[in-house]
Amino acid sequence: MARGVAGRLRVGLELLVELCIVVLVPTRVGLQAQEGISNPGFRRETVELTRQGQRILDNAKSILRTSSLSDAERHVRLNAVKAAMAGTVALPDDDNPEVRNPTFWTLTERGYVVAGSSTAVEAITDLWIVHDNDGAPVPRIWCRKYSALIMAKAYVQYFRDIGNHTGLAAMNDLIGHKVFPVDLPNEGEGVLWKTRSSNADLLPGDQVWFENPYFRRGQELIKQRAYDEAINDGKSAAEATTISQKTANDAAAGEEGSNVFFLGDNQVAGGAVSVVWTRCRDFQGASRGPAPSYEQIYAKNIFTIPRYQQHIIDDFNTVQAYLQASPDTVHPSDFQIKRVRSLLKPDTCVQSGSDAERTRQLDRLIDTMASRNKEPQLIKFVDARIPQFSDDYDWSEQSRVRAAMLAVLSTKSDEMWWQLREHNGDKRYVLTASWNEFSENFSVGSFCCDFASADLSMAYGRHLPAVPGRLPSSFYPEDVFWKNEKEWSRIRKPLYQMQIEVCQRAFQQWASVKGTAPGTGGHFHTYTVDEKIRFLEAVKKEIEELNRTKKAVFMKAVVPSVAAPSGWEGFDAERSRQVWSDRH
Repeated sequence: MARGVAGRLRVGLELLVELCIVVLVPTRVGLQAQEGISNPGFRRETVELTRQGQRILDNAKSILRTSSLSDAERHVRLNAVKAAMAGTVALPDDDNPEVRNPTFWTLTERGYVVAGSSTAVEAITDLWIVHDNDGAPVPRIWCRKYSALIMAKAYVQYFRDIGNHTGLAAMNDLIGHKVFPVDLPNEGEGVLWKTRSSNADLLPGDQVWFENPYFRRGQELIKQRAYDEAINDGKSAAEATTISQKTANDAAAGEEGSNVFFLGDNQVAGGAVSVVWTRCRDFQGASRGPAPSYEQIYAKNIFTIPRYQQHIIDDFNTVQAYLQASPDTVHPSDFQIKRVRSLLKPDTCVQSGSDAERTRQLDRLIDTMASRNKEPQLIKFVDARIPQFSDDYDWSEQSRVRAAMLAVLSTKSDEMWWQLREHNGDKRYVLTASWNEFSENFSVGSFCCDFASADLSMAYGRHLPAVPGRLPSSFYPEDVFWKNEKEWSRIRKPLYQMQIEVCQRAFQQWASVKGTAPGTGGHFHTYTVDEKIRFLEAVKKEIEELNRTKKAVFMKAVVPSVAAPSGWEGFDAERSRQVWSDRH
């Protein structure tokens, strides 16, 4: 949700009156020892709910009690409701960019990650701590990220409430030091929440997203207005274009929609607060001094859904721009809930945390394939390409690399297969090999791609007739994987199921295959009727066996003594000397 200058200035009397009712009041709590947060001399406080907030929480509890959810799920949802109402994270704006407490968070090029000296549980908990005058900045986070952090806080608090240290450790393992939530498996989907498009049967603790249908048009109108103003100010067309683009991007930032939490009884609350100026009055309504006095306060509103829809109209720059261009065309009902994210059972997080640790172990195993040697320069000749290894190239390192490759190949699991795919673009050097006197430097990604591709094709590939030549381009059963990779990757589809799909595709494509095309040396082969039939029978049995065992088939872990890809020849110290000797 955007909060620009225009948004900050649109604070009317009605809003200020309401803020006086619902502004959150800090209260001291002794969390220092529990959270591992210590800084003597400064206060550490969380925010206590107002009477209104407590009534909403009690009502949410009553609503959830009548649902079919388990006690654990109700507990987590109530934590989300409370976290949404008790947050002190503010929204960024033109003058105040996104920021978090550097004690617990580190800013990287891709976004904030948990600091190396902290844990995810500590970093998330700190977002609900009030730091009065201790040098820590007021955290400012865009609402989509913050809504995900609220849900993570709900799980953290649940595990802490029931004393489940395994659950807390799982949250630390799951979130680690990644950009949250985009670096989680499936970006958190099926791990911390499940998403649906229907807004029926909302329950307290659901995170809902209102779509802004005027975002694109409003952004264009802001851009055009800024361009016209820049031209009128004497700017060149190029300068006006740059100015207008930046103005439109800044004004529309985050306004594609709005993330809030459903509290029950048709009420919602945004997670973040606003910092606004208000006239200081005591509880009897009298001014505190003879002259008007103002202060900046944390402000949070509780809205009914219709009022929140009106709030979007009032607060979004893009909607205001559209409304100015087309008066009386924008209505609160235009802003509909298009996505709902619901918290999962807490034990799902525990399992996902364990999965995260296994993933790290597999990553570390793949990491060991990377050589400590520097890759050699490849020298081109008319009829060859020869590697020039440095004098300090450690040939004994290649033995360690070969052992690492064997270890990776011997780890036969769905998790390892998907991690191989994740490392497809890994550029780290492994070894050098040649084919027909043309050498290549192979990377971690090269081998991961080869290993994964071989396993994907293994179920049908081992039944192909052993004949020379290239398979025709019309026969490419793996295309079913490439067409579905995004979805299969999201759900981490088991390898045996993908092998079944590939086998079925091979079965379909085989009818049009007459034989192989000319390959190396010009050799090719036309399949006999018997060869064609035997392949179909073997693939059919393979599909039946995969369905019966529900276990994938993997290639054998074979790496030659001088490691190289299949069909290639590797280098050792002796062969390295020999290729250069042959050239002279």
